Amino acid sequence: MATKRLQPVEDKLLDEGPTKKVKVEAESSDHPLPNETLHLSALRWIGDPTVMAGGDSFIYGTYIQALKNAPLSPVAWSDEHNTFVYRPPPGRTVKFVYRRASYGLDPSDDPDPDPEFAIVGDAEMQDPLMLLHRPSELNAFSATFKPPHLEDDEELDWDWEDNLQPVVGPPFVHWTEQQVDIMPTVPSRAGILFLEMPDLEAHRAELARNASPRAWGLSFTGKYQWNYWNGDWARAFIQQARTGQPLSVLDKPIIWDLDHVWGVKLRLAPVRESVEEIEGAVSPDSDAESESGKQWRDAIYSYRIVATVEDIYVSPKFFEQPEQSVEPDTDAETEEGSEVEVEENG
Repeated sequence: MATKRLQPVEDKLLDEGPTKKVKVEAESSDHPLPNETLHLSALRWIGDPTVMAGGDSFIYGTYIQALKNAPLSPVAWSDEHNTFVYRPPPGRTVKFVYRRASYGLDPSDDPDPDPEFAIVGDAEMQDPLMLLHRPSELNAFSATFKPPHLEDDEELDWDWEDNLQPVVGPPFVHWTEQQVDIMPTVPSRAGILFLEMPDLEAHRAELARNASPRAWGLSFTGKYQWNYWNGDWARAFIQQARTGQPLSVLDKPIIWDLDHVWGVKLRLAPVRESVEEIEGAVSPDSDAESESGKQWRDAIYSYRIVATVEDIYVSPKFFEQPEQSVEPDTDAETEEGSEVEVEENG
């Protein structure tokens, strides 16, 4: 697994992609606008889905910074959502880039894998994470790692849970033997948002047509499962990318946090040059059909998305005093502007 510095493709993509002007709602005299700027930060996942068997211990992915302290200003009150509307300052666009990849079974792979066969870091585990927060010198995100990762010559301290402290700032490296919990560094009423699939308009349309499309979560013989994007919609998408045709953008419905404290409206634009394909197995008509009945056709392996922030909806609850939580270990924070080397395979 090669080590490389994070830069090239994301910086270029942030200068491209469609933008869309959204109508500003009228300000309400009953709801004077807050007099403070808020920030938006985001994390993105790097790593390809990996097969794990037995008690393997390895790094299967890492969350790194995708967007840091992007300023947002209040512009209006929304009667529809009972929130303030925040947007980037005039003349500025807030974007970040992320990649999503799914596991693809190769035709030459063992058709009867280890009974403990599992896939870690698959597409549904790669959601970008977003957090609305007040300006702070600390990174917006912290994480705890349970249990701590040990080198071969180290032994676990049985009091580790009593001494567990959040680590401030990515990269947040994911080992297979750990549970990684990512949280706001500074206590807040706002929760972390997960940018879930679908993030392709073609995939959204397929899901709307078919509640259980054969394009996701296929399972053969009931023994094991792998995920990828295939079907007529995926092959049409691949053909459009190959031939330089426009790829439809997805105007994502508002994503809200658990307590409806804040939400974000995004426009998601796929990057044509980033589309990678594999040969994907097409499910037989019946699970009882023999393995020889499988067919292999073009399927989507991975793609990159440019996510453009359009509106941020902020409930008055955001500005209330939050409950207190564990103080993070600020000594572990990555310095502003420093480059971080991580192992990247995607």
